[in-house]
Amino acid sequence: MADVRSCPSCNRPNGLSAKRCLYCSVVLPPIPPTAASPESDSGFLPELNTADLDPLPGLVSPAAQQAVASPLPPFESPQFASRDEALLDGLTRGGGPFGPREAALRFILLPDSRYAAQLEPMRQAIHEYLDIDLYTATQALQKEIPSYLGSTGHPDIGKFVAGPLRELGIRVLMIERASWLEGTEPERVVKLNLADPEVVTFIREDGSSFEVIRGAIRWAAVGEVRPEGLMPSIGDPKNASDEGRSLSVQEGRYQLLDLLRRDNRRPIRIRSDSFDFSALGPNQGLSANLNLRKLLNQLTRDPSNPEVLIPLDENFRKVPHLPGGGLGAAGGVGSINRRELEFTEYVLLLDARHHF
Repeated sequence: MADVRSCPSCNRPNGLSAKRCLYCSVVLPPIPPTAASPESDSGFLPELNTADLDPLPGLVSPAAQQAVASPLPPFESPQFASRDEALLDGLTRGGGPFGPREAALRFILLPDSRYAAQLEPMRQAIHEYLDIDLYTATQALQKEIPSYLGSTGHPDIGKFVAGPLRELGIRVLMIERASWLEGTEPERVVKLNLADPEVVTFIREDGSSFEVIRGAIRWAAVGEVRPEGLMPSIGDPKNASDEGRSLSVQEGRYQLLDLLRRDNRRPIRIRSDSFDFSALGPNQGLSANLNLRKLLNQLTRDPSNPEVLIPLDENFRKVPHLPGGGLGAAGGVGSINRRELEFTEYVLLLDARHHF
C-alpha cells in the first residue's frame, strides 16, 4: 500500500497525514484505521525512529491544522478606517495558504532550487524535527512557493527546531506574530516620474510623493486579484464561473505589482486598474499586464548597467486560495480583497529572507 492518497477533488497525491490537499486546499476525508499504516513497498526509505524522542511542547504540524485546512467561514467583518488597517488585521488572524496567522510562531520553508541536490537528508530532517511525513516534506522542498511547516505557541523553542534545519541549508523562516508585520504597510502609488536617471519619484494616492534610488529596488512580484466569488478558469476564459452575483470575466479583476527595496520592508504597490502609466509615453499600451512589465523594465536595478533588470517573481498564481469573503465593509474605504491579503502575505514572506 502506498503512503499517499488521492484528493477527491483534484485527484492529486497527498501524504496520509495531510488534512487538506497540497494543491487545491480541499479538506481530505478521514482515513480508515486499516489504511493509516503504510506497507514496506511505499517506495520511500524507512522513516526515522523517533519514538524515544520527547515531543516539542506546543509544536503543531500541518497535519494537525484541521481548522486551518477548512475553508474560511463567512463572518461579520469589523469596520476599518483604512485598507492598511484591514490588511494588517487580516494578516494576524484566521488561516491562509501559509498556516494559522494567529500562531505565536510559524515555521515557513522558503523555495530554493538547490534543495534537489540534498533532498534525502533534508526531507528526513524535516520529518524528524517537525513530525511531517516524508511525502509531504518532499513536496514542500520541491515547491516554488513558500510552504507552511508547522507552528507553536512557545516561540522559545524556535531556534531549537530551525537551527539544525538551517545547518543543512534548509531556508526556514521563523515568523513571530507579535513582530513580523512591523513597518510592512504597502506604499500605494498611482503615478511615477522617470525623468531623473538616478532616482524614481513615486506619487501616493493622497498626492504626496517620495523618492527611491533606482539601485535600491531589489526584486518585484506580480499577482492577479479577482473579485470575491469569481472562480479562476481552466483553459478558455469564457469557462470562468460566478458564485452569487453576475460578473463578466474581466469585471473587477486587476494586477498588483510590488517593488521590494533593500533598506525598507514596505512594498511599493502598483495596482493596474488605478495607476497612471503615462510615464511610459508612446510605449504605453492597452494591456495593463504588459504596461506593468514595461514599467518594471524602466526601473533598472543597476543605474550604471541598464541591461540588468529587476528580477520578477510570477509564482503567486501557484498559491492556493482559501475561499471566503473580503475583509471590512464591501467596497468601503476599509475593505480588502482576501486574495490581495494572500498576495501581501506571499510577498512579505519572500522578502523576509532579506531582513530577518
